[in-house]
Amino acid sequence: MSISFGTDTSPLAASALPSINVGLGWYNNNRKRLKKFATQYMALDTAAVATLKSQGEADVSTSAVQSSRAGFNELRVRLPVLNQYYTYTGMHGGTADASVLAKIKAIILDWATKNNPTGKPIDETNFENLLRVAKARWADFNMSEQSLIAAWVTKLKIAKETWSFTPLLGEGQLQYGNHYTHHYKILLQVYDFLGLTSHYNALLATIDSFAAVNFPFGNAAVTYPMTRAVVGANKSEQRFDINGNYLSRFVAGGTIIITGNTQGNNGTFTIASASYLSGSDKTRIFVQQTLANDGGGGTLQEVFHPNGHAIPRAATDVGESIDYIRRDALHYQNYDLEPWLEIALLAGGTRYQTIVDNAFNFLSTNVLNPPAKHYEFAASTDPFDAERWSVSNTAYLQPEAMYHPDKMARCVFTYQYYKQGLVPSFMVDERLFTLAVRSDILPSAWYYYFRWAFGGIYG
Repeated sequence: MSISFGTDTSPLAASALPSINVGLGWYNNNRKRLKKFATQYMALDTAAVATLKSQGEADVSTSAVQSSRAGFNELRVRLPVLNQYYTYTGMHGGTADASVLAKIKAIILDWATKNNPTGKPIDETNFENLLRVAKARWADFNMSEQSLIAAWVTKLKIAKETWSFTPLLGEGQLQYGNHYTHHYKILLQVYDFLGLTSHYNALLATIDSFAAVNFPFGNAAVTYPMTRAVVGANKSEQRFDINGNYLSRFVAGGTIIITGNTQGNNGTFTIASASYLSGSDKTRIFVQQTLANDGGGGTLQEVFHPNGHAIPRAATDVGESIDYIRRDALHYQNYDLEPWLEIALLAGGTRYQTIVDNAFNFLSTNVLNPPAKHYEFAASTDPFDAERWSVSNTAYLQPEAMYHPDKMARCVFTYQYYKQGLVPSFMVDERLFTLAVRSDILPSAWYYYFRWAFGGIYG
């Protein structure tokens, strides 16, 4: 069953909206809501900060994180909705509201003046709408203002290009995960903003390759705990040998389990170090415990370690993201998919359609048919989740948290918007849509809701 709101045959100008909901059709009712939110935002002070600080912060109650979150709300919620409303005021026979434009410009110039980009992917993914609105309103800035904004975007470009994907304390393994997806989304926007076509196309090629490890089903490049035959063991050197070069997987402090060894060497061992013997193509694993005897045989089983393995298990579904596998949370399937959808929209056409279709289908299937009483992060392998739990951030660790489907509202609206651009008759599952329209209580979804509702004509 599809949902239809009919044709928007009589769009009202902003000044013509009545003060009460009498005789308003669906589209005009939503224009009134857009006006209401924008009017509220006009009264708020700008919220730019010099440095965004949220990534890697388990304790979200600090003043630095709270200031950044106020900035996030301005970037994610207020600025794009103000821009949508401003665009609307100049359409359908209306006159563009100069006061709204002044507010939009003040917000953008505030950030361009005060903010010093660091390149942090998770913090600065929030620049998505700042870049989008600045590009849309570019002609409304004078040359001096344009120079200021361009200088800030160039600083952001440099920060992104020089960013090192080294986990902060407690963040666990970043390789192949959502940090990259959010990073690529913003960098792609930066290249588009600056008109760097060759950089833009080269980055798309990088993203093509990244997709295969971000959704790792069947990808051998993504490492997870394996079992290998023990081909040698030495008591005096306290080591086991296996065939092949697996040096990077055996991290000091990690764990291996030996089973089926007839020389009495079965048990759990802590890794001291490892080396690779190129001449014989063997990996030699030195352990802290003493072996019972010399002699190979049996099986060596790896135990997951975040510094030695990308994921704790092999992917079982083509749409399953590496973040979901690591974190055991639909929150992260959604969080990885959101920037993928924006990348797909930036790239245009069907370039990433299969990727986002598979990822969305995996997410929606698990939302609509959830495992019985499955708590978010119950089997997470990332120490950051435990750290967040330790400071009582209960949304991120079981047994307190279950996934709330309305939290995927932005994803539902963006996916619907993207798919309708390819297939106008497309409609997501009605149950998902019903959950998504609860965005009345989720301000972070309003921009995405209005973008879908009006087909992007207001931004």
